[in-house]
Amino acid sequence: MGVAKDRISELPDSILHDQILSRLPTKLVVSTSILSKRWRSMWTGVPTLEFSYPGPPPKDSDEPTKFMNFVDNVLFQHQISNLRLFNLACGAACDVSRIFVDIHPCSYKSP
Repeated sequence: MGVAKDRISELPDSILHDQILSRLPTKLVVSTSILSKRWRSMWTGVPTLEFSYPGPPPKDSDEPTKFMNFVDNVLFQHQISNLRLFNLACGAACDVSRIFVDIHPCSYKSP
């Protein structure tokens, strides 16, 4: 058997962004950047970003800080002009004041 052809990578960016990547969790979407050179920045044009912190952190945990660092990093690298939906669900565990990017043009979905 020969090597299978990568048909997904042949799809136009608009289909990859709107029909495939926008339906996946943001953490998984960002991880697609390791697939190939073409995919390295593909995630930055996804029209939806949804982040969810799993609940109250253990006492003295740095997990909320790590989570917010991830959110900050994604927002810093994302093509914000393409963003149509931004959802951040983390309750009191996270310091949302750290988000310095202007996201008002998109729809904000509160938890």
